[in-house]
Amino acid sequence: MIGQTVSHYRVLEKVGGGGMGVVYKAEDTRLGRMVALKFLPEELATDRQALERFQREARAASALNHPNICTIYDVDDSDGRPFIAMELLEGQTLKHRIAGRPMSLDLTVQVGLQIADALEAAHARGIIHRDIKPANVFLTERGQAKLLDFGLAKSLRPAGAETAAESLTQVGATPGTLPYMAPEQVRGEKVDARADLYALGTVLYEMATGQRPFREELATRLADEILHLPPTPPRRLNPEIPERLEAAILKCLEKDPASRFQSARALMADLRLLAGPGVASAGPRPAARRWWAPAVAGALLVAVATVATVLWKRGSPEPAQTGVAAKPSVAVLPFQNMSADPQNEYFSDGMTEEIISKLSRIQSLQVASRTSVMRYKGTQKDIKEIGQELAVRYVLEGSVRKAESRVRVTAQLIDSQTGFHVWADDFDREIKDVFAVQEETAMRIAEALNLRLSPQEQQAVRRRYTENLEAYDAFLRGRAVFGFSDEPKRLEAARKHFQRALKSDPEYAPALAGLAQVEALYYRNLDPTPARQQRAEEFARQALARDPQLADAHMAMGFVHAVRYDYVHAEDEFRQATALEPDNALAWSRLSWALGYQQPPKAKEAEAAAREAIRLQSSFPIAYYYLGRALLLQQRYEEAAGAFQQALELEPNYSVPHLGLAHVRLAQGNYLQARKELQLSGSGAPIILVVSSSIYAAQGDRENALAELEKALAGGYRDFAALDANPHLAPLRPDPRFQQLMRKYRK
Repeated sequence: MIGQTVSHYRVLEKVGGGGMGVVYKAEDTRLGRMVALKFLPEELATDRQALERFQREARAASALNHPNICTIYDVDDSDGRPFIAMELLEGQTLKHRIAGRPMSLDLTVQVGLQIADALEAAHARGIIHRDIKPANVFLTERGQAKLLDFGLAKSLRPAGAETAAESLTQVGATPGTLPYMAPEQVRGEKVDARADLYALGTVLYEMATGQRPFREELATRLADEILHLPPTPPRRLNPEIPERLEAAILKCLEKDPASRFQSARALMADLRLLAGPGVASAGPRPAARRWWAPAVAGALLVAVATVATVLWKRGSPEPAQTGVAAKPSVAVLPFQNMSADPQNEYFSDGMTEEIISKLSRIQSLQVASRTSVMRYKGTQKDIKEIGQELAVRYVLEGSVRKAESRVRVTAQLIDSQTGFHVWADDFDREIKDVFAVQEETAMRIAEALNLRLSPQEQQAVRRRYTENLEAYDAFLRGRAVFGFSDEPKRLEAARKHFQRALKSDPEYAPALAGLAQVEALYYRNLDPTPARQQRAEEFARQALARDPQLADAHMAMGFVHAVRYDYVHAEDEFRQATALEPDNALAWSRLSWALGYQQPPKAKEAEAAAREAIRLQSSFPIAYYYLGRALLLQQRYEEAAGAFQQALELEPNYSVPHLGLAHVRLAQGNYLQARKELQLSGSGAPIILVVSSSIYAAQGDRENALAELEKALAGGYRDFAALDANPHLAPLRPDPRFQQLMRKYRK
C-alpha cells in the first residue's frame, strides 16, 4: 500500500503490525499532519468476530479524550478493509523501556499515575480495557505515557444488558494476555474495572523490579500461579522500592477483587504520596528508539491465554473459595461539647474532623465521611441503628471539655453489632497537646482493631498542618462559621478567622484554602469585581504550593475556576480532590457540578459523580440537586423532579432545588409552574434572573426577557457558553438589543 492514497490519507511506510492489525505511517492531506493507519489484516476482514473486535476498539477509544490515551481521529473503510486513523507516536513501548531491568522510582510512579488516570477516565465512561500490559503502554520521547489498543475493551453494562453477539467472553475463549490477567479473568468469569487495576499492578511490579510477578513459561502452570500463589514481595527483588509502593502493588495483585483498590482514583491517591519533585517533571527520556505507531495486541498471546484457560479448566480442580476479610469500618460520630461555654462547639467539631482525617490515612480501614456522620450530631439513635445506616461495624463516640488552658477528651469505640466496648480512654491534657490527643486516638483505634500500620501510614497519621495552636483555633472558628454560606455576615466572619489563622501561621494550607473559597463566594454571589476573583485564585495557588496533596486545596482551586464559569478546569481540580479523598462526598458533588455545567455538558458522568456523593452520604441535599441537574440534561424530567424533591425533603429551607424544578417545568413547557418554582427559589441572584428571562422568552415576552437578562449580566453573570446553548433564548438572538447586550458584556 506504500504510495497509495486511502480516503484522504497518503500511505508512506509500514511501521508495525500484529495479529489484529497492520500499521502504516501516513499523511493526512486535508489537515497536513502525520497519522498512524491501522488496517485489519485481509485474511481477517471477512471474520465477523475479528471485525467486531476491530470496530469495538475504534468505538471504545474514540469515546475517550484523555492525554494518556492514544487519540482516535477517524474510522473508515478502503476497498472492504476497515481502518482506524490515530495519533502518530514517537518513542517506545513500555515493554521495550523495561527490557528486563527495573526502572527508576520517579519514572515508575509517574507512568503508574498516568496509566491510572487514563483508566479512571475510561472506567468513568463504563469502559474496561482488559488487556493492560507493557506492550500496550507507549512512552513518548517527552516521557508521556499513552494507553493503546482497546481491542479487548468492553462496556460495563448491567447483567444481561448485552446480547450474545456483543459478548467477548465466549465459551473456550478468555480475552486478554495471560501473564497480566486477573484471577477472575483467567477463570473466564465476568470482570469489572478491578481487573484492569490487577493488570496495572503487574505492570507496576514489572517496572519496579524488571520482572513479572508470575514468570512460569508453561501456560497451564502460569495460570495456576496466578490463581493460587502469592507474588514475591517486590522489595525482595529490588530493596530500593519504598514500602508504600510495595504495599500499593500488592494491593493491586490481591486474588479477591474486593481486597484490591476499588477504583483507579484510589490507587492514584496512594501513588501521589510517593511523587517527589522528580515525578512532577517529565522524568528521564526513554532511549531514542522510534516506534512510529501504537503496539497491537498479539493474537499469539491471546491464543495462549485461551488454551491455558481451557486446559486448566479441564485438568485442575476448582480453587477453594477462601474468604477474604473485608476492611474494618468505623464512623466517628460528632464529639459532644461538654464545655461550660456552648460556643466551644466549633472545637469539638474540629476534634471530630481531625480524627476522621487521621483515620482516613490508614489504608486498611474504611472510614465514614465527615458529611455522612454530621447528621447524627445530637442524635439519640441507638448505636446499632447508626451502624446499620452507615454500613459500618464500629462507631467512635466521645466528648470534649475545653476550659482555659486544659482540654479533656473522652472517647469510646463500640462494636455496633454487639454493643460491646472495644476500647475506651480519657485524655486530660494541656490544650497545647490537643494535636497529640488526636494522633493518639487514631493510633489507639488502629491498635484496638489489630491494624498494622506501615511507617508511611504512621507518619501520615502524625502529620500536622500547623503546630500553632492559635492558628488552629482560628481556622476551626472560621470553618464552623463559614459552612459555604453566601450570607455576608457569615462570609465576613469566616474571612476574619481565616486571616487571623494565617497571621499566626502564614504557611497554614487549610486556612489558605478556606480563604480562597470565601473570596470566590464573594465574587460569584455578592461582589463580581476582578479583585475578588484574583484574590481567590492567589489564595488557592498558595494552598496548592504549600501542600499539593491537600484535597481542600484542589477543591478551592476548582471552586475558583467554577465561579468564573471555567468548568473544564474546575473538573480537573475536583477530580484531583476525589482521587486524594475518594470518600469525600462534597468533592464528588462538586465534580458533578463541573461536569454538568460545562458546555457541552457531560451529563452521564455528572450523574455518576452525584450518585457517588449520595452513596457516600445519603442525606446530602446538594448532591441530590446536582443529580437532578444531570438527569434534566438527559431529558429524564420526572426523575430530575424526583431528585429535586428529595433535596427539599432533606432540607425544607433549602431554596436551590426550587430552581431545579423551575428548569424542569420550563423544559416541559409548563411556564406557570416554572414561574411559581422560581419565586420559591429566591430573587435577585443572576442565575435566577437568567431562568426568569428564559421563561419570558419561551412565552414570547421579549421585552421582559431582555430586561431580566440585562439585570443578570449587570449583576455579574458571565456564563456565555450556557447562554449560547440555551434553547429558550433563541427568540431573542435576532433582536439587535440582545446582540448589543452580548457585545457589551462579553469582553
